[in-house]
This record gives sequence, C-alpha cells and structure tokens, in this order.
Amino acid sequence: MAAEDFNPGFAFDAGDFEAPAQAPWEFGGALKMALKDRQQPASTIDDKINKRLQDRQQKQQQKQQARKGAQAAGKKRAREESSEDEDDSEAGDSDDDDDDAAGSSEESDQPLPGELDSDEVSALGYTHPTPIQAACIPLALAGRDICGSAMTGSGKTAAFALPILERLLYRPRQVAATYVLILAPTRELAAQIHSMVQKLAQFTDIDAALIVGGLSLTAQAAALRAGPCIVVATPGRVIDHVRNSQGFGLEDLSVLVLDEADRLLEMGFKEELREILRMAPKQRQTLLFSATFNDDVAGLVALSLKQPVRLAADAAAAAPSTLSQEIVRLKGSAATEKEAALLALASRSFSSGRTIVFCKTKQRAHRLKLLFGLCKLPPAAELHGDMTQAARLESLERFRRGEVAYLLATDVAARGLDILGVQVVLNFDAPRTLETYLHRIGRTARAGESGVAVSLISDEDRALLKDVVKKGRVTLKQRVVPPQAMARWQATIEAAEPDVERVLAEEHEEAAIRRAEMEANKAANMLEHEDEIYSRPARTWFQTEKQKKEAAAAAAAAAEGRTVLEDAAGANTPAGRAAKKLAKSAAKQDKKNARLKEQRAAEAAAGGKKAVPALQAETEAFSKAIKGVKSRARALMQQQGLTAKVAQKIAAKAVTGVSTSREKKKRKTGAGLFSGDGISKADDGAAAGPGSKGSSSSKGGKDGKAKSSLSKSELNKVKRGGKGKSSFKSKKKFKRR
Repeated sequence: MAAEDFNPGFAFDAGDFEAPAQAPWEFGGALKMALKDRQQPASTIDDKINKRLQDRQQKQQQKQQARKGAQAAGKKRAREESSEDEDDSEAGDSDDDDDDAAGSSEESDQPLPGELDSDEVSALGYTHPTPIQAACIPLALAGRDICGSAMTGSGKTAAFALPILERLLYRPRQVAATYVLILAPTRELAAQIHSMVQKLAQFTDIDAALIVGGLSLTAQAAALRAGPCIVVATPGRVIDHVRNSQGFGLEDLSVLVLDEADRLLEMGFKEELREILRMAPKQRQTLLFSATFNDDVAGLVALSLKQPVRLAADAAAAAPSTLSQEIVRLKGSAATEKEAALLALASRSFSSGRTIVFCKTKQRAHRLKLLFGLCKLPPAAELHGDMTQAARLESLERFRRGEVAYLLATDVAARGLDILGVQVVLNFDAPRTLETYLHRIGRTARAGESGVAVSLISDEDRALLKDVVKKGRVTLKQRVVPPQAMARWQATIEAAEPDVERVLAEEHEEAAIRRAEMEANKAANMLEHEDEIYSRPARTWFQTEKQKKEAAAAAAAAAEGRTVLEDAAGANTPAGRAAKKLAKSAAKQDKKNARLKEQRAAEAAAGGKKAVPALQAETEAFSKAIKGVKSRARALMQQQGLTAKVAQKIAAKAVTGVSTSREKKKRKTGAGLFSGDGISKADDGAAAGPGSKGSSSSKGGKDGKAKSSLSKSELNKVKRGGKGKSSFKSKKKFKRR
C-alpha cells in the first residue's frame, strides 16, 4: 500500500443528494425461492394469538351473562351487583383503549406512497453519487483493490455493484462462467444485494444467482451449473457447492467482494474466508468494505488485498446528522418493568408504526411478538435465527410493504438492511459495543431522511452510554415514560402471562410432533430408498466436526468479549474440565508471583540486602571448582584423546582430590621400583631411602613410593596416543618404536 493512498484530510462533498422514494430492492424474489420447498406455513403464531384472543372474548361474554343473571336474582345481592358494576366500568375503559390501539393499527396498514416502477431506470432513484460512490467507482473501474468504509446507509452496495456491472459488459460471451463473487455475513443482506444487482442489470444480459442457507441445494446447484456471471452468497454455502456440486468452481473468478467484513469475522467465518481465498485465483480484484478496522480485519486485508486504496468517506463512530438519539433511564427496580415501558412507547409515542425493535436474544423477540398480539397493539413481525428462511424473508417483505407496523428483530437485522421509511429504532436491549449500536440506529435516517433512535438504558448499560457520548460526539435527549402508563401496561402484561405460557407450551408440543414426523419420514425413506441414498457420494467439508465446533466456540466467545479458555471452562465437558484445571493452575501461579513481588518490594523498602538461599550459596562456593573440572577435562580430551567420561573422572580427581571406590580397588602396592606398568611412581622428593617415611611425597604409599594417578589400562592408552587395543591387531601396520 503506497503512502499517497492515505490522506487524513480526504473528504467528499455530497452536494444536493436526492433520496429515492423507496429502496430499489425487495425480498420478493428470494421469498418465492424459499416458498417452493416449504412444507408447512411460514408462521402460525398469529393464528395462536387470535385463538387466545377469541377465547378471552368468549370468557368475557360468559362473565357478562352471569352478571346479568345475578342482577335479576333480587335485592339480596345488591351490594355484590354494585361492585360488579364498578368492575364493568373499568373493563369498559380498557376496551376503549384497545379500540384506540386497533384504530392506529388500521392506519399503519396503509401502503407506503411512491411504489417502484421496475420498467424505468429512473425508478432506481439515483441522480447524484454519494461520497463513497464518488470515491469508489473510478478506482474500481481501474481495477484497483479497495478497502473502504462509510457511514451506514451511504450507498456502499451501488458503489461496488455499478463498476462491476460496467466491467462485465465487456466479458467474453463464448463461455458461461462465474466472474464475480460477493460474500455477505447474513442471508437477508445477501438477498438484498442480489435484488439490487438484478435491478441494476435488468437491461443487460448479466445474470446473478443467490446462494445462501435455508434454500434448496438442488435448485442452487442447477443455477450454478448454468454459469451465472455474479454469485451473491454466504461463505459456508459457497464452499459447500465448490466441494460437492459438479460444474461449479472459482477458477475464472475476477472480482471478489467482502461486504461487512468485520461482521463476517465476528460470526465465525474466518476459516471459511481463508479457504475461499485459497481457492480463488491470485490475479483478481478484491473489494473489501467494513464499518470498523480492528486487528482481525487488518489481517484479512493483508491476506486478501494487493496494494489496496483505503477510502474513508465519513468519520469513524459517526451517525447521521438527521438522527435524533434519545434514552429512557430505568433505574433500580424500574428495570423489571422494561416490557411495560416498551409497550407504553409503542402505544403512545410510536403508534404509527414503521419501527424496528432490537432485542438481545431470540426468545425475547418471540415473547415480544406474543405480547404485542395479546395486548392488541398494531401488527408486528419477528425476525431471528429460530425462524425458517421463508418466514424470515416473509417478515422482511411484509415490513417493507407496510403490512406490519413493527419489526421485532435480533442483531440479524442490524447490518446492511436498507428499508427506506423506517422512522424509529427502539433498542429494547442495549447492545454491548458502540459499533453494534451505530449499526442498529443506522436502520433509520438513511439517505438524508430524518429518524429517531430510542434506547432503554438500565444501570448495567452505563459503559455504552459513556461511549456513545464520548466517541459518538452526540447529545442524548432523555425521554420520560409516565409512571401511570407503565403501571397500567404492567398490569396488562401480568394478565396476559397465562396466555403467553399456553402459546409457548403449544409451540413446544408442535415442535416435538414435527421432529417425530421428520424422524419417521427419514426412517421410511431409508427403508424405501436405501440403495439410492447410500450410492450418493458423501458431502465433504474442509474442516472436521471438532474443528468446526472449536471455531464456533471461539467466535461466540469473541463476540461476548470473553476468551476461548473462559468460554470452555463454563461447559461440563472434558474440554471444559481441562480448561478449569488450566485456569486453576494459572491462578495458583499468579498468586505465587504476587507473593514474590510483595517480598521483593518489602526488601527494597527495608533497604536491606536480599538474603541468599542456602542452596544457592553452596552452589556459588563450588562454582570455581566446577569450572576448573570442566576446563581440565576439555584439555585432556583435546591433548590426550581421552573419552569424555574418563577425562571428567581424571579432572575431578585432580581438582577435588577425591578418589572413587572403583579406583581404590584398582590400586596395587608394589615393593620394588616399579608398580607393574613400567613407569616409576617415585617423584623428585622420594630420593630418600625406604626407611625415611617423612621423605615420601604426599601421594606416596606405605613404603614411601609414589603411586600413579592413572590405572594401567589408562596409562597404556596414553602411550598409544589415545588409541584403543583394537588399533594394534596388525603388527606390520602398527609397529612399536
């Protein structure tokens, strides 16, 4: 990457940007593909809610009839009748409120003005380029690798789609092949990009295929065999088709697009991306778009891009200027009434609809769907991972068309989805990071429109609140929900709790029945088509099941801000127990290091000299002797050709003066001038006669004769120049001189 590619003061003027009346894409095409293979309805939750409401209405009618009979009984029950009349008046007030809510629901069901006309290019609504489009399109046409980031809702999809389509117009027509691969983190975002590409290429011969999970594998394999020019997919399904579908490969790939790269890495697609990059040709153009650039994204950029141009059209952690950000503080025990606060906001302030409500978990989004229906609020649709792909696309399409007022979603809908006309984003559960918060609120105030983002903040969400104010550089407004409204809605929720539990129990029973039917159908198919099933080649994957689970666990731990060790330690598995053991040993070592650190700090504070351990003092005392033994042994090995063992023995005895028991056994006392090896043991100081004991040397024996420090075999080896006996088998070759 060249230095001139980075310009801190680089900026574009958006000019007079005219927003289109509606987004130029829709989910109808992907929904039709999903409905082809659907065995059961996409969602039956509305039928269950209506059934519970009808049962409740019948019970109310029965109560009214009983009250009328009690009134006709006579004067004896006058007091009871008066109390029942008061109950009737309260019930009437609640019915009036429900009628008002139903009226607002009917108003929100009206379709949005300005429906798209797909027969005209002007219906796409593009008149002036956005900053990221003005920066990206010329460089992409030139074939440069691009690493770009821009504010959500600024037109990144068209920024890379338009130059790709322009280059594909000059492709060779002789052979059908896949030239462009666009990867997205979620199925819904991939469906949106696919629809966008189709709209832009409607008057050309360029075709595109949507390859995501949840749709028919056979239909996708047939579409890939036709050789579409553009493939919009999720990473896992692409690898599945490359390895297991005939006639599809990435050999002719010319352009690779990684949209929302940071989200791709967060969702655990790191190994899948590495595999796709390994299979893709080296000579290609790569376009990478990411909202944030952390270490993982930087590593992916270094791995996949060649001399990329870095484009940052907007400031980091920036939100649209037309967006109003508000919070609702729920302090202390008020956090337990969060659902009541949400229903109060939905019924009072945002009853017109066009609102996305973000939840933390799938279960919570589904519970809100039940509460919205049982409390007779405007119709709502849910979007989360527990739904089938057909149901997810159907919810998005209904919300896009305005058939439902609220979209109750998890973070599946937080990235990339562009649905114009969204007026409000409600954060029922505050996100963990500022990046996720920015992506959530970016679903509204898109393309110059205005919008409102409201977050329900409890005491545990203070860290996010500080980041929003400090890094986002915005002023948050505080919205107050009247306590009377929250109390009334809390009572309504408590009254609807039995119905919620019954609906959930019915869903669990239906799920168990469906699983049993699937197992029965599977067993019947195995019996009827066993030979055909086993004759099919097994589907392969580039990872083992263990590696897939480890990668998924690591991604989940990273998303929650935990380490893999901490995540594995929470599971009651062999890996979890091993992780707990490692964590325990690490904690023990940390405590030991802390004690040593405290001890050193105390000694430094006292000013005294650190005490030397006894073993260390003893070792230091013999350090010189040890060094002498090593140096003398090395000299004997070099000069006399002795083995290491023998040289060490001689050197140790010479330095320390300690003889081993083995050497004592080999010693023999001689009465003459020789000790048996042909060499005199007498030294210069032994000239005195045999009777003078005091004149013998310090190494002398009982007779005053000096003893040799080497054994007979060792002395003979010294005479032979360090050679063994086997070297003198031939007398002709080795003659003694």
